Amino acid sequence: MKRSRAIVATGTALAVLAVALTSPVPVSAEAVPVPHAAHDRVVSPVPASWTPQIKDGKVRSITQVGNVMVVGGGFTRVSNSGGGGLATRQNIVAFNATTGAVITTFNPRITGQVAALAPGPVANTVYIGGAFSSVNGVAGKVFLLNLTNGLTVGTFRAPNMNGAVNDLVKAGNRLFVAGNFTSVANTARGGLATLNATTGVMDTFLTVSLKVNHNYTGKPGEAAGAVGARSMDISPDGRWLVVGGNFKKANGLDRDQMVMIDLAGATAVVRPDWRTLRFEPRCAYWAFDFYIRDVAFGPSGHFSVVTTGAPFPGTLCDTATRWTTAASPTAEPLWIQDTGGDTMYSVADSGAAVYAGGHQRWHNNAGARDTAGPGAVPRPGLGGFDLRNGVPLSWNPARQPRGIGAEALLVTAAGLWMGSDTDYIGNGQYWRPRLAFFPVTGGKVVGPGQTVQLPATVYRGTVTLTRSSYDGVNPPSAATAAPQGGITWSGVRGAVMIDGELFYNTADGNFHRRTFDGVNYGPDRLIDPYNDPLWSSVRTGSGSGTYRGVKPSYYSQISSIRGIAYTGGKLYYTRTGSSQIFSRDFSPESGIMTEATGTVAGFSSANVRAIFFSGGNLYFTNSLTGTLSRVAWVNGAPQGAVSVISGPAVDGANWSDATIFTGPPA
Repeated sequence: MKRSRAIVATGTALAVLAVALTSPVPVSAEAVPVPHAAHDRVVSPVPASWTPQIKDGKVRSITQVGNVMVVGGGFTRVSNSGGGGLATRQNIVAFNATTGAVITTFNPRITGQVAALAPGPVANTVYIGGAFSSVNGVAGKVFLLNLTNGLTVGTFRAPNMNGAVNDLVKAGNRLFVAGNFTSVANTARGGLATLNATTGVMDTFLTVSLKVNHNYTGKPGEAAGAVGARSMDISPDGRWLVVGGNFKKANGLDRDQMVMIDLAGATAVVRPDWRTLRFEPRCAYWAFDFYIRDVAFGPSGHFSVVTTGAPFPGTLCDTATRWTTAASPTAEPLWIQDTGGDTMYSVADSGAAVYAGGHQRWHNNAGARDTAGPGAVPRPGLGGFDLRNGVPLSWNPARQPRGIGAEALLVTAAGLWMGSDTDYIGNGQYWRPRLAFFPVTGGKVVGPGQTVQLPATVYRGTVTLTRSSYDGVNPPSAATAAPQGGITWSGVRGAVMIDGELFYNTADGNFHRRTFDGVNYGPDRLIDPYNDPLWSSVRTGSGSGTYRGVKPSYYSQISSIRGIAYTGGKLYYTRTGSSQIFSRDFSPESGIMTEATGTVAGFSSANVRAIFFSGGNLYFTNSLTGTLSRVAWVNGAPQGAVSVISGPAVDGANWSDATIFTGPPA
């Protein structure tokens, strides 16, 4: 169904790991850290060429153990990357993590799909779980396998479970098990249990019981599904367990589809101080009993959730969301990313991006239903989001056709693994049957969203572009001519420098970007990721439409925009005839912004024109009086008194009629 934490070790390190994990591990009342791989950049959109081919069925789970990748799901035939070495496999395959060579001696007999994988307690072993009836002729739902020969490890014997296992996570000497069961070892367990990681014996650490269908009430026409946990993950510090699935109660407390569990004590307990109401609405109750599909922590300790269900205003159906573990009785997502009607099944957080796989056609498509709405960008079956605000990144390897979806994502130190039920990455561009690996090597670093702070060179565009030095205290220096870059500055409608690039609007309704170092300009690039030439004419396969997106309404407003600025993942702007400052979530990396528009609370200033941020302050000009004012900027809003710091009556400077931005020195 999803990813599992990876253990990577080689040579002597692997031997040390084996010794450590075969030694007795005391069960501690304290949280056990669970490492999460972290990247410093978005992975390459070009998949590696050496991955093995899975010839039929689908991939549901992926994990890494040392230099071995293990893939589970529902399939029967695999081969090496070139198609050679075709072999029969029963729902699981292991291969070299750097060459893709299938391990021919690993071929366990599994009578059903493998939904969950996790690295074992000693080197060269892997846990498997699923809805299968037996492994190597032995009945059960959870097993530990030897990766060399595929045999079950006899010292680990999980108890009987009366339902499917959907997820596994190992923390210290405990194996956390999630699924649709009500009994483990003939003892009541409601979808969650913990086993001794070495012996398989169930303990009493995790007894949180998940109960009550989310949608199904017994009425005709309602979909009924098994109650329990579909997905779980443990925070990197080992303190929190987040669980998503089909339930409304957790140990009798109202926790609809998602619960946060505290692992720090002698026994695990439902957090009384963390709850969200956002998954309470019913979505597509005739088709789904619940709609959370995957949960995953990132290396920061924040976690992400993806869902399914028919889009419905005000709900989190068909969305990806990011959350904090901070205490809250009515927790709200840090951001929401909407597909406009398509399911995302898998999610992963690398610390550089959040990735989501499914059968989605678009991202950034809030408010639309089964069509592209304002702001929508094509992202067939796979995409990535900016950590700051959830706005899509430019990363768009895509999967066409999309199939049912990409159900497995795994972040490793080397990159991102993806498993699905289709054969191609891109629009038939790369043949990667049901399995692809996107390496960190060749990836792209996402800039920090840095703007130029005072003291700085301040650029002013009227008929021409000029510049002067300004520190926010003393009068600006005398203006001198600046490089023009072939830009008609009288037609510019706001400009801002972000991460070394100049973003600016022009009166013809276009949004531009180009590098600028104070002397030289890079090529002018129009920002229009909504009309991607690679996808705009490609039919989605769902109805008669194509993947072409739609520009947000910002573009129709450009002719009236007077100034723009950026901070905190938002593009701020002013407009003719308004005393407000408007904002949209914006990713400088991709140039994509949301359709949803906000206004800055607590700000109203007649004739406001140019704006910029510096040193925790908002600076803004008045087009009538020519003044420059400053106010403290705290948590996305002005705070305290406004100070007029420059102007005709203050220091002789006139700020009335210019596009203004802080930029690099000459």
